[in-house]
Amino acid sequence: MDVQTELLEALPRLFAHDLNTMMAVPQAPHRLVLFFDTHEAFWGVRERESSRDRFFQRDEWFRQLLGYLDLPQGIVVVVAGRDTPRWAQASRATIPNTFVDTQLVGPLSATDATTYLERAGIVEPAMRDQLVHYTQVAPDQSHPFYLGLCTDVVLASLTRGVPLTPQDFHTAPQLEARTAELLDRLLRYVDVHVESAVRALSACRAFDWEIYLALGTALHFQATPAAFEGLGRFSFVWRAETSAEGWYRIHDLVRRIMHERLAKGIHQAHEVLEHYYRAKAATGDTAAGAEAIYHANHLDWTRGVQEWSEVFKIALDHSDYEHCRVLLAVRNVLTVGTEMKLGEVSLCEGDYFLHLAQYEKARQEFTEAITAYDRALERAPDDVRIQHNKGLALQSLWNLKLILFQYK
Repeated sequence: MDVQTELLEALPRLFAHDLNTMMAVPQAPHRLVLFFDTHEAFWGVRERESSRDRFFQRDEWFRQLLGYLDLPQGIVVVVAGRDTPRWAQASRATIPNTFVDTQLVGPLSATDATTYLERAGIVEPAMRDQLVHYTQVAPDQSHPFYLGLCTDVVLASLTRGVPLTPQDFHTAPQLEARTAELLDRLLRYVDVHVESAVRALSACRAFDWEIYLALGTALHFQATPAAFEGLGRFSFVWRAETSAEGWYRIHDLVRRIMHERLAKGIHQAHEVLEHYYRAKAATGDTAAGAEAIYHANHLDWTRGVQEWSEVFKIALDHSDYEHCRVLLAVRNVLTVGTEMKLGEVSLCEGDYFLHLAQYEKARQEFTEAITAYDRALERAPDDVRIQHNKGLALQSLWNLKLILFQYK
């Protein structure tokens, strides 16, 4: 079995087969529960609104895994995400809705919110009552994210020696404005070096001590082990699930608001991080090279996308499929500002899947490229570059159809 073209596609089936076999032995547990968090991470910001084929392509391997599991043997899968799964609508690896039990994990009740605040160290009953009211999104429903931010603000003010009163949380603006307001308050009460660190780290997809130290050195804020450990106590700083021990990430909503309100400061952090990852990439670290492209994309989206395409094509020409996969992992979070560039990226992805004989995925990407070029031609019908690139996409799709015809 070829590792690149066959084994990777077979991994969901093989893993499910091993689990099924384990559950069939006499000493097996009665129940095995698999937990998967952040289902929406399969898609970037733009990918969630892409074409039907492309949308379902992103989590197809996951649906295949679920489909191969022998559920009657006691295997239960718990998937957390922001949106209800649309698996029944997929054309391949479809999972009917009868196999999905959807449960809304919503806001905290007033009682649970009060208990949380008490355990977090908010000792004044009047303050707890006011924070429960401030974070309500409906009667008796407090939003956990805003509750955590409020706790951060109150505790930071106590540490600073300027304790807040319940009256400081008198009105509750709309949700997005509420986040910005709470962040402003929090950064007002924390140490200036902690404030600078939070701002800088919001440019990171994930960070560890080394990145924190590099940003502190370059941007002139004090980076200490104690301060780094303290960052992990903020409610919006989470352990990074997909990274090794010691890695963290800042909540996406906080990162987005930081980018919108502090564009200049975040720009400097992206510059530092691009330089940091370039140095690591020079040693042969392909993952670092992909991160450098991510930060370059935030500094100049055109430059980042252009580099992504060029590096991807070189990796594909050398059959360096692992490098291609690393680049594909970061592609979902890149900003692609025009339909023409979106077509170029999709064409690269189609070529990759064609090399791996994953013909359905290749067809989806070539079709996506053609659609993107058609949209670009609506705005610039006489643009020769767009016409040329559309021709390449059409040729690639035609070559794919010829390959499929030979197997009939």
